[in-house]
Amino acid sequence: MVELDLVVENIRRKFSKGCPSGIMIGWDVSRFFSALKSVFKGYTVLNQTDFNYSYCNTYDVNLGNNASGHYFVLTIKVSYIYDAFTMHITRYISRRSGEVVTFDQCNEYKELVEKVRSFLADKAFREIQSDEMDVEVEGVELELAEVPTVGKCLFDDFE
Repeated sequence: MVELDLVVENIRRKFSKGCPSGIMIGWDVSRFFSALKSVFKGYTVLNQTDFNYSYCNTYDVNLGNNASGHYFVLTIKVSYIYDAFTMHITRYISRRSGEVVTFDQCNEYKELVEKVRSFLADKAFREIQSDEMDVEVEGVELELAEVPTVGKCLFDDFE
């Protein structure tokens, strides 16, 4: 928990003068994009970074169909508030119907997920776990969310 306390303290510091803007600070919208494309040779990697209410670079890796015919996309979010990242996999049953699944539900992509973890860990980035995403951050005001959380402050502000 000590390490998460450091993350929260850093969030408070970065938001002390309001919500930081990736555009205003000139953040690199392609940060790690080339390297991630190298990690995922043979897969389509899309840069979905948009700093509207987001505090991160966002990349989608189209993993394709598995044996059951479902389509999978790995989403990687790399924060510019703190050296942290998060990932999740979405399983699409149809073009418009998808659900986030646990990494255990798609073991065939485990090696690729571990490559991302290793790549970002080598750069001293900390993975924010799902149970840490909803930890409230007191003393921070977001534009959309009434309750600021670690996930909303590091990655995407939404209600």
